[in-house]
Amino acid sequence: MTTVVNRGFCGKVIPNCWSCLTCKNARSTLFCDKCGQLQPPSKVNLFEYVGIQARFDIDESEVKKKLIQLSSKIHPDKFSTATQREKDLSEEHTRLLSTARSMLNDPVKRGRYLIQLAKGDKHIHVEDDDVQKRESFSPEILMEIFELNEKVEDALNEKEKEEILKERWRNTRE
Repeated sequence: MTTVVNRGFCGKVIPNCWSCLTCKNARSTLFCDKCGQLQPPSKVNLFEYVGIQARFDIDESEVKKKLIQLSSKIHPDKFSTATQREKDLSEEHTRLLSTARSMLNDPVKRGRYLIQLAKGDKHIHVEDDDVQKRESFSPEILMEIFELNEKVEDALNEKEKEEILKERWRNTRE
């Protein structure tokens, strides 16, 4: 099956809707704006998929709220009478959402995932339910994560925490 694509306003290649073949609106990642069909997951990181900023210190209540909102839109029960393609897409989104929930609710997994993003891996891995199973980190990297967590915990205020994380982010990218 050939995927029809268009260039979006930003110059990126944007796949068309699989159902009606119209250019998907960049704002709509789950459903086609024209025909309303569920779309394949976008190739973004887990933070973007859930709709939060990629950072270690997250608002857990905001994450929980966003995960519930996404789940209510894509749950397989909502697609019980849909086409097989829509059922498959719903299951794919549900697996991805489960991965996001696991990753974002566990500080160690979240830290490892942020390191993975800092290394340049910008895409989600649907088939990976657990980063720990997929990639083992050296003791040096784990110690670095531990020390960074200690610095963040010892920070006196939110601004100081943010500066520590920004500095670490800059060092990782160099």
